[in-house]
Amino acid sequence: MPTFKIVLDSSSNFDFELAQKYDIELIPYNIQMDEKHYKDLVDITSREFFQKMGACHTLKTAIPSPQEIGDFLTDLESKGVTQVLFITTSQKLTGMQDLVHLVARSHPNLEIAVVDSRQAGATVGLIGIYADKLRSEGKDFNTVVDTLNRKLPDASIHALFRTLEYVIRGGRLSKVKGAIGMMLKIQPVLTISDGEITITEKMRGIKRSRKQLITNIRKKIASGRPYYFALFSGDNEEELAILKTELDDVIAKADVYFEKEFTPVLGVHGGPNAIGASVFFTD
Repeated sequence: MPTFKIVLDSSSNFDFELAQKYDIELIPYNIQMDEKHYKDLVDITSREFFQKMGACHTLKTAIPSPQEIGDFLTDLESKGVTQVLFITTSQKLTGMQDLVHLVARSHPNLEIAVVDSRQAGATVGLIGIYADKLRSEGKDFNTVVDTLNRKLPDASIHALFRTLEYVIRGGRLSKVKGAIGMMLKIQPVLTISDGEITITEKMRGIKRSRKQLITNIRKKIASGRPYYFALFSGDNEEELAILKTELDDVIAKADVYFEKEFTPVLGVHGGPNAIGASVFFTD
């Protein structure tokens, strides 16, 4: 019987603890902070990252090198793995999918599939958890891949970035839209549509924008469909605690729930004080 592995990277807001819990392989991104280079979650924790980021003039992220991915696949082969499913952040936001397709050519003995989640952050993590559920139920490799691709519209993310500086700097949001938002002190509510970060509402004030975020989350799950749920923050424990209180019933009804601080790769683009939620319908 083929050995089937699920692979996420650290832009899924997964850490190694969650990866171990769900028998998922986790590949770190690379982080540059001024002249120093780190392997995400290996050489630097989320807490350390947010403590240091404010003093940095240069903040960059990079996908792993082809050699790193090649060595990773070779190691899986040596352990008897024959099928590998990568679930990646939207191709419009990262080059990870293209990298995996490139390196896969050098590993003909592995059956490798890449699912472009068309999402980012914890939403990708929820999709990974769902893939593990399907695998645990005995679904074969191709069925899991086909099911995930069919259910991509059931995934969503809802976020507040308290500053747009970092997402603009990283090229993940239109500089014109971002500049207008910064000049007017707008607190934009963000989502991902068609694989790209988009602004759904432009709110003034921290409390009003947070209220809108909560409204959007509740509207999303109002259908009563079963769902997985995650909360995340970027060094913003105070507002995360408020979200947990305001959404305690939403959390209680979720079939799966986790909360995590942004991994460093997400912190580079989301910046400090970001908060938000991810939803994945499982029916």
